[in-house]
Amino acid sequence: MNITIRLNKELSYPKTTLRNKTGKKTVITLSKNEKITGMVYISKPSKPFTHSGLQLLFIGTNNERGKVIQFHTQTSLLAPPGQIENETNFPFNLTLNAPFDSYLSNNVQISYCLKAEFLKSSKIAQIIQVPPIGVIDLFIKTYSSSIKGNPIVDELIQPNLKLKVEINSNVFDTKGIIKGKILFEEVNLENPIEQVNLVLIRKERFEQEVIETKLFTLEVMDGSPEDLITIPFNMFLKPLSLSPTTSSQISTFSLSYDLRINLETEKKRLFKKWEVILFRKQDRKKKYSQKHHLPNHQSIKLTQQPLSRCDSVDSLNESLRESSAKNSLQLLQLVDNSSHSSLSQNTDFGIELGVSSRQDSSEDLL
Repeated sequence: MNITIRLNKELSYPKTTLRNKTGKKTVITLSKNEKITGMVYISKPSKPFTHSGLQLLFIGTNNERGKVIQFHTQTSLLAPPGQIENETNFPFNLTLNAPFDSYLSNNVQISYCLKAEFLKSSKIAQIIQVPPIGVIDLFIKTYSSSIKGNPIVDELIQPNLKLKVEINSNVFDTKGIIKGKILFEEVNLENPIEQVNLVLIRKERFEQEVIETKLFTLEVMDGSPEDLITIPFNMFLKPLSLSPTTSSQISTFSLSYDLRINLETEKKRLFKKWEVILFRKQDRKKKYSQKHHLPNHQSIKLTQQPLSRCDSVDSLNESLRESSAKNSLQLLQLVDNSSHSSLSQNTDFGIELGVSSRQDSSEDLL
């Protein structure tokens, strides 16, 4: 006897692909307060099966480096005690109340699932040693409205070095762009600056430990800057598949991000960092059925006019030339716009992209 869980209109839900060392799997994505309906299907048992009730559970667990904690449970009774002789099914209607978003990294896994199981009883234990259960994994995402942040304006001052950093905000959409500029007001160091980098750092906080991971390094400048030079930069976050900052602590775990500027010299690294907040913004794209794309125009009567072969061919060639010219212009604009992006498409977490760290150099906090 098998138990299977199916959501109504299951194919219409967005999907999230989860990857780990063993492979990848695609799961249904839901919001933390989503209302779901569906059916629990039970195959025909080999002989009449007496049970003490069937329940559906929505479970949230936190696997923190091998230590598993179940932090959330919702229970719904689908069937009272009874007997199953043939293939049957039970409908369900459930409003989720997930306290946190799903999250997956090498150190932490916050996950959710729907689980259908029979209530434990001595009768079931006598019939079968391992009662059947049905489980489907879910991925929970929280969407927020725009959060107002504050611009970051800071001066970095050292002997013979003065520069000003301006960043458009300290709050960003996980698919947004970090925009800013660096103004070098005075540069007269004994060891010239060789590179200027901007690094996005993920900070996973545990009870007595903080694990920092460099998610992306943007090379702002290669070479020594001159006085009174301004360098703009754009860091694109969308390809990094980031999770939002956690507003509350999950067990002993919380998640935050830092933005750090590095000034590389021959002998040491000068740096300064600021905490930034990430949130997940609702995607404005909507799926429309085919009928939405068909305008409801009134019927138009067309009058047929005889055309000579020469006229029709010339008209057709002129239309083709105009369409070709228009497409070529759009392609040139697309290529021109894409050339301004300095973001690598490699999205492997834990790898510093574009710049190799200097193990033999010292670091100074500006």
